[in-house]
Amino acid sequence: MSAFTDLVMALSPLQYYRLNESSGTALVDFSGTLGNGLINNTPTLSQAGATDDGDTCMLFTAASNEYCQGAIQSQLAGATAFSFNCFIKCASSGINAGVMSNRWNNSNLQYLYVKSDNTVELHIGSTALGNTYYTTTDTLDFTDWTMLTVTYSAGTVKMYVNSVEYAFSTTGAAQTALHSLTGAALYIATKSGGTPFMNGNIDEVMVFGDVLTGEEITSIYEAAGFSVAATDSSIPLLLTGGLLSGSAVLPMWLRTSELAGAASVPMKLQAPDPAHYQATKAKWDVQVLLDNVDISDRLVGLIEISHEESASGTCTVRIIPAAGAIDPDAFERKPLVIEFQGKNDAGTIIYASRRFTGISSGAIYDPDAGIVAIEGTTDLQGRIENMSRDTIAALVGGEWSEHVFDEDADNWQYAQDRLSTTPTEIHANRFGSIVAAPWAAKATADIELTDADIEDKQFTIARTKRRDLVTRVRINLDFRFVRLRHREVQVNFANSFGFCHYLNWNWPLCSRDMVRSAADSNEWVRITDIAFIGLPVAGTYCTPSRGWVGGADAFCLGASWRSAMRWAQTVTEEYAIDVVATDLEEAVGQQQVAESYGIEATYDGNDFEAVKAYSTSPLGAVFSTVTDDWQKEATDSERDGRAAMEYAQEVAIARARTTMLDRARRNRLTVYPVYDPSIDIDQTVRVATTYLTAKGKVAAMREMMDTSDGDIVMAVEIALSRHGGTGLASDDPIEAAEQPDQPTEEPTPRVYYVPYRMGGLVNAPQDDDEWDGYMTNVQESLRDPSGGVYQQRLVLKMPAIEESARDAQAIPQTASFEVEIPEDELTMSY
Repeated sequence: MSAFTDLVMALSPLQYYRLNESSGTALVDFSGTLGNGLINNTPTLSQAGATDDGDTCMLFTAASNEYCQGAIQSQLAGATAFSFNCFIKCASSGINAGVMSNRWNNSNLQYLYVKSDNTVELHIGSTALGNTYYTTTDTLDFTDWTMLTVTYSAGTVKMYVNSVEYAFSTTGAAQTALHSLTGAALYIATKSGGTPFMNGNIDEVMVFGDVLTGEEITSIYEAAGFSVAATDSSIPLLLTGGLLSGSAVLPMWLRTSELAGAASVPMKLQAPDPAHYQATKAKWDVQVLLDNVDISDRLVGLIEISHEESASGTCTVRIIPAAGAIDPDAFERKPLVIEFQGKNDAGTIIYASRRFTGISSGAIYDPDAGIVAIEGTTDLQGRIENMSRDTIAALVGGEWSEHVFDEDADNWQYAQDRLSTTPTEIHANRFGSIVAAPWAAKATADIELTDADIEDKQFTIARTKRRDLVTRVRINLDFRFVRLRHREVQVNFANSFGFCHYLNWNWPLCSRDMVRSAADSNEWVRITDIAFIGLPVAGTYCTPSRGWVGGADAFCLGASWRSAMRWAQTVTEEYAIDVVATDLEEAVGQQQVAESYGIEATYDGNDFEAVKAYSTSPLGAVFSTVTDDWQKEATDSERDGRAAMEYAQEVAIARARTTMLDRARRNRLTVYPVYDPSIDIDQTVRVATTYLTAKGKVAAMREMMDTSDGDIVMAVEIALSRHGGTGLASDDPIEAAEQPDQPTEEPTPRVYYVPYRMGGLVNAPQDDDEWDGYMTNVQESLRDPSGGVYQQRLVLKMPAIEESARDAQAIPQTASFEVEIPEDELTMSY
């Protein structure tokens, strides 16, 4: 937010699009009255904007039909008044360029666009009443930033360019009210949802449900950083004395009330002078509007107004009802406005200060006193609940994770959750606009109160109880996921006896089919072809002399291949993160609270293990030198994967930090200043008295205006952040803890040697069913009687996956983050 947006929001727009989106297709309505609209056909985002607050805008290309569309609404159905306002910068002159339109269909709409003759046209059309066109008679330059404003009131139209009113021609009969069809949308950068489209920049689009005054239009233009150019209808003024102000250095905002040919102009200074209200019996009046009706002449007794951080503002006004039947319900759910009015010595009202803007929430009738007490609220919660979550996020800031907060919570709780991660509060200001304000006291106070500014030098201090402070938050966060593992083993079945031993002892060879069957009949997956050790070519001789005639291609002396095993291992990373306010802990000792969170990355490991047809490591897997296996974490899910877990850590850390900052600023200094309407809840106030000096942000304020005797009481509650330590702490950046290292596992062999076992030889052991390898026997006639005889077979016993690699694994990780607690100014003496 900025001074510019504060001013716009104070004018209560029905729709307000800053066009400052940096990504995506959601168009945010900053007024908070509508949900998101759409950005169509990808205009260029984040372009330098029209205002001097550093905000950005969009660049539209007509050839690509780029435009924006607001949410469906019926705000102007049957309306008798509206205002459009926006800033444009065309790519060139002499083009037709759509600017904005409130459109039901092509026959029922209001649109504003630039014509190729460099004029501006407003069109109001309806099926019932036809079309009315309002076109400026002057031609204008739109190649630099230009503010366009049109107002409509029961058929009366005014057109402004750069806050200067321009004459226009009219075609068609004036329409005293807009058509009542419902379901409209505001289109931006297009004439009526189609051609012509804008070729250039648009910024700060506003729709109002009433008529902007010339002063309000000028204030928007000047707040954007522009100066009003002198025109023939302006009057050079020479100010000489007579200012209704007790101070010659007050900031002044001069507005002429009418065009005049004389050298003097009636003027009103819109800057309050303390001399007007800082007195035992202030010279003041109050105006109360209920449902836009002035009820000030019926006020009695006290008017009470209260504002506080992150809560609805409230008020109570008391009136004598009009004669006749009294229905308390008739006073409820109506717009309610309270304005303080400062007077000069002659009793003339010289300025007004808005004190409350909201709605009436209830009414209580006291028949004995004959008084109706009307209660009002800014309805902060209700308005937040009716916003979209994107709008709330843009308004409140902060962070949010579904793993830290309840994703099913209502929008009010969603806003509170975001606020719990940032040292910020939200409130509806005196004009009814919802604004966010940081907790931190400003370096230079907005207001300074001395002994003379405080009623009877009254102030009270309430210190935070020690037991309410939090110096340390332990965040326990468990992240459970599935680690996909792929192990490869080299299988070597080598003939340890040699070909000549076979030729001389004539033992049965192992067939290639036996090898294939054994290699493919276990839980391991063969991932390479089998490399057989074949027999030599015919004509090979051995000693003693024996020749080989060949012809045994179906057999082999040995073989080799690679096999793989895949499995899923459950891993839990157990994070213990300490967020510590060291200065505060130094002063009051350790006072710890704990928060626990759990995140499980969704993945069914059975799906991975069930795959039995593959020849390489899994896509994306990386070879680990810790385990000698290929590994991949199944944590790619955007919703619950590692990135989501690490963001949840950051949200939890930010929440812990905010908790400590909140507890440390619960010290409250309450002062009762001589009534000063310039004090506001988002301001920093410094108190500098004989016995106390303090500075902090206003946390709450209450006002009581007694219409019977003229007394005004104001109580201002100032939040003071204190730690009492040495002040050496500094904020660590909020970032997720490092991923813990995977524990080292006991090494296991990655080569399996398949043995040969030869029966019938001297001292050959007896056959054993538990053996693996290739079991065979020498020729029967050559067998030694002492040697065991074996059943011929090939048995593979592939290595098992060790339990430490297969069982669920828990890996601890610790981290610590330091928090700096602000030490607001506070000195006391006696």
